Amino acid sequence: MTGFELEKVQRFLDNLDGREEQGEKGEKFSDLAGDDKKVEITKPGDLWILGGHRIYCGDSCLVESFKAVLDDKMADITVCDPPYNVAYGDSQEREDKKILNDDQGEKYELFLYDICSHVLAYTKGAIYICASSSELSTLQKVFEEAGGRWSTFIIWAKNHFTLGRSDYQRQYEAILYGWRSGNKLKKGIVELEDGLIDREQANRAIEAIRDPSQPLRRKGGEIEAKRGNTSELSTMLLKTRIKNEMERGKLLEAKAKAEIGELISVEEVKTEAFNVARVVRNNLLNIPDRVSALLASMNNSEKIHETLTEEIRVALEELTQSIF
Repeated sequence: MTGFELEKVQRFLDNLDGREEQGEKGEKFSDLAGDDKKVEITKPGDLWILGGHRIYCGDSCLVESFKAVLDDKMADITVCDPPYNVAYGDSQEREDKKILNDDQGEKYELFLYDICSHVLAYTKGAIYICASSSELSTLQKVFEEAGGRWSTFIIWAKNHFTLGRSDYQRQYEAILYGWRSGNKLKKGIVELEDGLIDREQANRAIEAIRDPSQPLRRKGGEIEAKRGNTSELSTMLLKTRIKNEMERGKLLEAKAKAEIGELISVEEVKTEAFNVARVVRNNLLNIPDRVSALLASMNNSEKIHETLTEEIRVALEELTQSIF
């Protein structure tokens, strides 16, 4: 049951080869939508702040975009959906309707690498990246090359299949799951049921993370205990509280270390390096003055070489014992 007449459905299916659907009077649907050249409201570089949310219009291949949207902070988790490199809408009539960066050929691997490297640099927790089935191997390769720890591919089982030009219409989407190498993630508390995530348990876990201090309730105030008993739910909340407190403690510790740490300016480093170089230079230049008389009395080249080598060695040893 589609809500459309069979004739319209057939017209839509006939146009899956890329021809654009037309209205009853021959107008293209894109023409009926209005002028595409209207003034843009949002442009690259715009940052929208909506309460606690930040929305940035930018390029994920540029580190500046991550700095702007995250305000130079780290993300707890990243879920992203980069272009699939499958050229949706690639036809003569829809040339201006293609998804940006969705048909890059061999450049796609470098494109994904830039995105993955920035995501890994600015995420301290789990990372989820949606991908086309045809590019899963490429995504896993660049994710690991960029410093990621690939764990598995999650299959998003959808309620309906998606229309496309493949021989088999897929009713799923593949998602890479991993994290930055060296990071340790606490295992989740969501169980699988017949190979699928239990949605009810997952929803309760999400609610507990949002506000672990409050018990989960129905709209009418009844305690949610549809699965398991209240003691099981209390244990879940307790674990979540402990996890949140540990994360908060780590953040406070890192902040304290940053506040009491000594900050050295670039100019101070340059000045110190110059002073050290000057001491080294002066020490080496003093060697001829110390051994010139001795060398003048020698006529054996090997003896002269040994004497100079020994003086240089002594000068370098003195430098290693000096405190700059």
